[in-house]
Amino acid sequence: MKYKTNILYKIKRIIPKLIIYFLLIDGAFIFLYPIGRTVVISLMTIEDYMDPSVNWIPNRLNFRNYIDVLKPMEFFTAFSNTVKLTVFCILGQVLSSALVGYGLARGKIPGKEVIMMIILATLVVPPQTLLIPYYILYHRLNLLDSLNVFIIPSFFGFGIYAPLCIFVFRQVFNTLPTELEDAAIIDGADFFRCFWYVYLPLSRSAFVTVGLFTFVWYWNEYARSIIFFNNIRTIPIALSLLFSADPAYVGTGFGGMNISVVTYPMMMSAVMLTILPCLILYLFTQKYYLTAIEQVGIKG
Repeated sequence: MKYKTNILYKIKRIIPKLIIYFLLIDGAFIFLYPIGRTVVISLMTIEDYMDPSVNWIPNRLNFRNYIDVLKPMEFFTAFSNTVKLTVFCILGQVLSSALVGYGLARGKIPGKEVIMMIILATLVVPPQTLLIPYYILYHRLNLLDSLNVFIIPSFFGFGIYAPLCIFVFRQVFNTLPTELEDAAIIDGADFFRCFWYVYLPLSRSAFVTVGLFTFVWYWNEYARSIIFFNNIRTIPIALSLLFSADPAYVGTGFGGMNISVVTYPMMMSAVMLTILPCLILYLFTQKYYLTAIEQVGIKG
């Protein structure tokens, strides 16, 4: 009887774990399958791709796709523009969000909770509804068709999803002990010095998290870019032109000539070149990212 009881007890403990593992594996498969499929197709020759008997293992790995797609995609020009845009926007968004978040967390501002709620409420506004007002504003400021159309707003807390970045910094600053600020004030530090020398060094996880989010948002930004840019090519725009061009020839999107034959495996290699920097960056920053997410949920 005791033996049967132990078996039932072990079964009751194992079943929830099996369910959790099943859900985790199922969720991982949903996210990893498209990436795995993209990698496989990007390494196929056109003969393997057209062969219905070849599914996951190509007869011959064709790394040439990654080289051949660079010219029709104008990859190096697009990559240079995207890196410049992303780096400066990360710098601006991180600094402006940290300063606003610190003011809302530590500043003696009347109604700062209401202000924070209003800032977060802007996240529910569909960004598509604001594209025309943004276009008119940036046209009057003579910022269109320039990387400054994204860079300058980011330094004034007006970047992509800036309210979420402000919220992350505010939550992280709220988790830090107030005694640090009191000690700094006793030593003669003012409000800004407390922010710069005391709280910023202790909020590294928030910096990495907001920086990672900002990198992904600006690296993959397409909807605004295609409207605000006319002669500037970024990675998402180049990828879009590659997919929307004639199945056999590309290169006419920005006044060029038909310069290269593009196959579907080459398109998949272009997709991998686009997402690879995001994957590499996440691998090196996931520890800080998870730490910041935990801190955000500790204290409201």
